[in-house]
Amino acid sequence: FADEYVNKFSATPQDVETALAYIAYSMDIPEAAGNAHLIIEALPEDLAVKKTFYNELKITAPKNAIFASTSAGLDPGELSKASGRANKFVNFHFSQESGPTGTLIIISLPATDPE
Repeated sequence: FADEYVNKFSATPQDVETALAYIAYSMDIPEAAGNAHLIIEALPEDLAVKKTFYNELKITAPKNAIFASTSAGLDPGELSKASGRANKFVNFHFSQESGPTGTLIIISLPATDPE
C-alpha cells in the first residue's frame, strides 16, 4: 500500500519508510514475539491451530504484550482463554470500506483490562 498512501493520502515516501521501520514480520513465534507490545494473530479459522499458536505465544511473548485476534468465526472467549492472558486479549475487525486507511474495530471481552 506504500504507493497508495503517497498518492491518495499525501504521505511522503519518508513517512512510509518510517512506518515500515516499525513493523517486523517473522514465521518464528519467539522471534516475532521478541519485544512486541501488540501481537496480531491472523491464522486460519481453525481453533486447534490457534490454540497451538497461543500455547507457544503465551510462553515467549513479553508479559505486557497485548494479544489481538482477527478471528470472525470462532468464539473470542475460547481464544481469550487459550491465550493465557484474558486481561490482555482483544479481537480486531478491519473494514476496508474507506480504502487502505479503513476502520479498525477493537472488541474487548469482559476480562479485558480497560487500560
